[in-house]
Amino acid sequence: MSKFIQSILSILFILIGVIVFLLTNKSGYEYLFLHPFIYAICFFIVLHKGFLFKPFRPFLFVFALITSFRYVVLPLLVVLSNYYGGRSPVEPLDISYQNAIFIMLWELIACTSLIFFLEKWAKKHITNERKKIEIDGKSYIYLLFVFLAILLILINPSALLYINFIVPSLLNEDIQSNFIINFTVYCFLIAKVFIIFYFIKKLIKNNYKYSYFFVLILVFLNIMIYWGTNKSDILLAGIVSALIIYQLYGRKSFRSLIIIGLSLVFVLSAVNTFRETQKISGGNNSLLDKADSMQVYTGGVYNVAIALETKDYYPEASQLKVLIFDIFRPMIGPNLVLKNYEQIYSNIYFNNRIWTNVDRRSQIIPMVGQAYLFLGFILAPLFSMFFISLAYFLEKIYFYTRNMEVYYFVCLGLIRLGFIFGQNTMNMINDLSMNLFLFYILFVLNKYFNKMLRI
Repeated sequence: MSKFIQSILSILFILIGVIVFLLTNKSGYEYLFLHPFIYAICFFIVLHKGFLFKPFRPFLFVFALITSFRYVVLPLLVVLSNYYGGRSPVEPLDISYQNAIFIMLWELIACTSLIFFLEKWAKKHITNERKKIEIDGKSYIYLLFVFLAILLILINPSALLYINFIVPSLLNEDIQSNFIINFTVYCFLIAKVFIIFYFIKKLIKNNYKYSYFFVLILVFLNIMIYWGTNKSDILLAGIVSALIIYQLYGRKSFRSLIIIGLSLVFVLSAVNTFRETQKISGGNNSLLDKADSMQVYTGGVYNVAIALETKDYYPEASQLKVLIFDIFRPMIGPNLVLKNYEQIYSNIYFNNRIWTNVDRRSQIIPMVGQAYLFLGFILAPLFSMFFISLAYFLEKIYFYTRNMEVYYFVCLGLIRLGFIFGQNTMNMINDLSMNLFLFYILFVLNKYFNKMLRI
C-alpha cells in the first residue's frame, strides 16, 4: 500500500468521524466520533500493514479489518440508522455508554501500541514470500489417528448424526450430546483434515491426470463437512482451505478461489436458513439490521456498556473463581475435570444483564468488558494484548513451516485471533485448544516416530 493510498484512507476515516460528530443525537454517545478519529491514526501508523499482501499475514489482515468495522463502519451505521440501542429490555445508563466509548479507545490504543513494538520483533521472520509447502513427509501417526477415529465412529455410529454435510443436521437444534459423542465428532473432524491432506499430497506428488480437479473436490469436502452451526468455524475452514490451494498452485488457483468463495456463501446461507436468525427490524430496515449484527459481532459500544454494568448488577461476577472458570472450563483437557462444577461463566452473568428475567445465552461479552470485570479500567486491554502476543508467536511458525498440516491449523488459529475484539477468552481458549492442542500432540508424535524410522 503506497503512502498516498494510506493517507487517503486515513483522511476518509477522519471524514467519517466528522459525519458521526455531526449526526450523533443520543446522550452518552457524544464522544463516539473519537472512534474513527483515533482509528485513522492507528491505521496510518501501523494497522495499514494488515492490508499489505506481500506477504499476506492472516492475523494482522483480519485484525485490521475487524477494527475498521468496529471503530469506523459501526459508528457510521449507528448514526445513519439512528440505532443507538440493542437487545436488552433495560437500556444501559448514559454514563455507561460514555465509559464504553473510552474503554474501547483505550483498548485500541494499547493494542495498536503493542502491535507497533511487536512489528519490530517480527521483522526477523517476516519475508515477502513464506516458505513453500512441501508434499513429502511421512504421516504414519496421522493415519493411525484416522484409523482410531473411524473405530470410534464404528463404536458410536450415532455421532455421525451430529456431523453436517452442506446443510446442518436437525440434531444441531439440541447439540447437548454426551461427552463420548462430542469426543468422537471432534476426533472425526481432525481426522477428516488428515485424510484429505493425505490424498492431496498423493495426487500432487504422483501428478495424476486431472489432479487439480480432484484436489479442489477434496478442498470442497473439507469446507462442507462440519460440526454445529457456528458460521465463523465454517468461514475459517473455507478461508484456510483457499489459502492452502493458493500455496500449492499460486496464481493458477485464482478462478478456483472464486468457486470456493461461492460455495462458502452457499453453506453459510444454508446455516442462516437453519438458524432462522431473528433480525432486529424483522427485515424491514436493512441498515438497522446491519448495525445490530455488527454491534454483536465486533463488540460495539452498546454491548461493552452492558458488560460494564454487569459488575454493578452482579458483583459476584468479579470473583477470582469466575475468572479461573472462564480460563480453564473451555479448555480441552481441564474441561473434563471442571465440567461437573456448578460455576457460572462471566458470559452468563453478561447475558443475565442483557435479558434480565429471560434465560438466554445468545450474546458474547466483549473481551474488554470481560477483562474490566476482573481487572478494572486500567488493565482492561490486558486480555486482548495477551492474545495479540500469542498471534505473533504463531505467525513465526506460519512463516517458517513447510508442513501442510501445521500451516492449516496455525492459520485457523491466526484468523480466529484476528476476531479478538468481538470475542472473549472463553471463545478463544475453546477454539485454540480444539484446533491446536490435539493436533500438536499428534504432530510431535509423528515427528519423533519418523525420526525413529530413520535411525
